[in-house]
Amino acid sequence: MFRSYTLTPFEFEDLKKQARYISMFTFFDVRIQVCTNKPENLDYFNLMYTYFRRDPNTNRDNQNQWTSITYYVLSNHGPDAQTLLFWSQEKCWEILDRENAQQVVENIIFDSTLAQVSTHFLFHGACFCHNSGGVGLLGTSGAGKTTLSLELARRGCHFLSDEIVALGRNDGRFHPFPRLVGCTESTLQMIIPSTELANMSNEQKKYLRREGANIYVNPILLSNQDGQYDCPAHTVVFLESSLSAIDSCDEGGVTVEVAMLDQTDQFEKCASSIPVITLAKKTKTSEKTTYYCFRVGHRQKGAFRRLCQSFGPAIAYRVFKTAQSPDASAEPHITMIGREQGLKKMLGYLRNVITPYYFDQEPDPRDVLENTAGILATAIGLDFFQLIPGNVSRTADLLLDALGKD
Repeated sequence: MFRSYTLTPFEFEDLKKQARYISMFTFFDVRIQVCTNKPENLDYFNLMYTYFRRDPNTNRDNQNQWTSITYYVLSNHGPDAQTLLFWSQEKCWEILDRENAQQVVENIIFDSTLAQVSTHFLFHGACFCHNSGGVGLLGTSGAGKTTLSLELARRGCHFLSDEIVALGRNDGRFHPFPRLVGCTESTLQMIIPSTELANMSNEQKKYLRREGANIYVNPILLSNQDGQYDCPAHTVVFLESSLSAIDSCDEGGVTVEVAMLDQTDQFEKCASSIPVITLAKKTKTSEKTTYYCFRVGHRQKGAFRRLCQSFGPAIAYRVFKTAQSPDASAEPHITMIGREQGLKKMLGYLRNVITPYYFDQEPDPRDVLENTAGILATAIGLDFFQLIPGNVSRTADLLLDALGKD
């Protein structure tokens, strides 16, 4: 959870001076610096984006080819400890979730950085190469993209990415996005049997990192060879949670968690006036704070975000795209769909056109039209499928049959 935080010009400059530790990363044509007063604030970010890191003291030439952003992460200790993330005086956020502050910081930096990438269309999904053709798996969180892509990697498909499907604007190819893959022990053993894990060489073990109950896997371990490469985009598969989801005109909804510090009655009244919004959970967490969980339809996301913003400092909220997890015992189902429908659905998963929900402005309609036209031109030759996952092994069989085995 996080909320907007106001900085005076003096505070802004003073806080910047405290951030003496710097990490630099490159995401396609966007270069970012993350500055902090405590190196441990960036442990999680440095872990997840190991292969995007750059030496801050090198590659200073040709600065004009980059879009550059500098983020600042400041934290302190004590009973009133807080973490601040800001990249301008007007864009400052106080992280309220202290236990998961590093993950929240990573989410905000990740989303705001992707919004600046201009060389690629970036979609929420996983990607792999099969028969020399790139396949993108697009779907909301929980739809089964990671599990399915790991199973396909186990079967010999070349793994490109887990979180982002990067489609080159100029070459029509899927490009690797080597963010580390987070999974559980059971998921890892699904793709690498326990006997193989026990007999791993020291060279292979360096591609695995355990942090508590989570395991982070280097994409190189999944790509079946030392290195990753791009490949021609061939197919896009949309993972759906049910047949009803395929037929729904309100696809791409989100789950919104809201913490209200006061004005709860007024907030509930305003929220209930917006169509296709469902209150899933309400909990009184303290004398002054009420926690809500809303299900918000795709077409109401902007209206609901503006409602949250209208309550200013009285509210903290965060948004998750979610889907019902696949039924492990169910039979999968796959259907080929037309290009017009497929291209329209692709827009719903685009990450670098729609402004992230914690920005205070709507996307420029001209940008949306320009990028829509760009997707139509770049992806016009793709094949499209809708897939309802079930048992992961049978789902992989079905998908490979649809794509055509060697």
